[in-house]
Amino acid sequence: MTDLCGRRALVTGASRGIGRAIALRLAQAGADVGINYASSEEAAAETLAGVERLGRRGLLCRADVRDSEAVDQMVKTVASELGGLDILVTHASPWGIHDQPDPAHQGFRAFLPLMERFRPRYLLHGHIHLYRGETQRTQYHDTTVINAYGFQFIDIDVPERAASLDGQECGGS
Repeated sequence: MTDLCGRRALVTGASRGIGRAIALRLAQAGADVGINYASSEEAAAETLAGVERLGRRGLLCRADVRDSEAVDQMVKTVASELGGLDILVTHASPWGIHDQPDPAHQGFRAFLPLMERFRPRYLLHGHIHLYRGETQRTQYHDTTVINAYGFQFIDIDVPERAASLDGQECGGS
């Protein structure tokens, strides 16, 4: 497993299901995790407890990811509280990147200014089914957008950490 000690992730829909599993796996790898949820605070709190049991910091973030202002505020909070944002995991793709014209598969506009402003290293999404010849990776400014539909093995480029991790320890396995 990639060592994500000192990295900060935000997972949308992290209160249950696949989102919860991803949040916990990121924490297991050493990342601190922002846990986004829309309505189930109790379920999100269970995810937070799991992240903290793994020895990582977590943060609950209630926001509707279709709302650009709510997403902007959520990411500001995560970046401030966790010290930045390196990895963003979403179900939907960003508007115009890997999305489709039908309403069920259109990307969210809110993710574009997020990537422009906060420049996470990666945005992973999985809702758009891949067909022959479709792009799985796209560079958008400093962010690598990856369609992880189905499954993908992703080698996350983790540059050498700054010497100032404030004595932070990671026990990810």
